Amino acid sequence: MNNTPRTKTGFSLVDVLVALGILITMAVLLGAFVYTQTLRRSVNYEVVAARVATDALEELKNTSWEMLASSGTISHTSLSVLPNGAGSFSVSVSTSSDALREAEVIIQWRDHGQDKSYIQTTYLSEDGI
Repeated sequence: MNNTPRTKTGFSLVDVLVALGILITMAVLLGAFVYTQTLRRSVNYEVVAARVATDALEELKNTSWEMLASSGTISHTSLSVLPNGAGSFSVSVSTSSDALREAEVIIQWRDHGQDKSYIQTTYLSEDGI
């Protein structure tokens, strides 16, 4: 009989399962981090588009009634933050009253290969209300 003690070599099943659990946890955390960063960037683009649209509508509200163009492009420094960012506006006579004009601002950009847009609409009147 061989009475020499056997030395352990290699990893036990418990060691392998613990290491696998740690790796899976780290992969899930990394995936959540990447998704959060992507979502944050997309929300930031929408916030910038909303700010640009609001500024453009305020500019249209402050334009005299006679000088109000029926359409045009928007030039705003924050449009450069948006990938392929562009803005346009249109002003039309309201269907409910000739004394009102409907102003619509459209901000467009490209996010992760998809075309995105933010549209904001308001009514303008000659007396500023």
